Amino acid sequence: MFFVILTPLPRHAVVSLVTSLVLTKLDYCNSLLVGLPANLLNRLQAVINTAARLVCHAMKADHITSVLKDLHWLRI
Repeated sequence: MFFVILTPLPRHAVVSLVTSLVLTKLDYCNSLLVGLPANLLNRLQAVINTAARLVCHAMKADHITSVLKDLHWLRI
């Protein structure tokens, strides 16, 4: 759904939207992530991976590590 909406936007606008809507929420609550079970951390990492794929127009089969490095985003 977001891919269809964000496709006509320039990349810097998509990065700004994803950063403001997704990543800031995770950064704001990062102290609460300490001690969470691995399955919940994996779900949060999947959100970050999906956001990175959205910004870079990467396919699901592409390796996400290089995409995260290009964006200078850290893993959870």
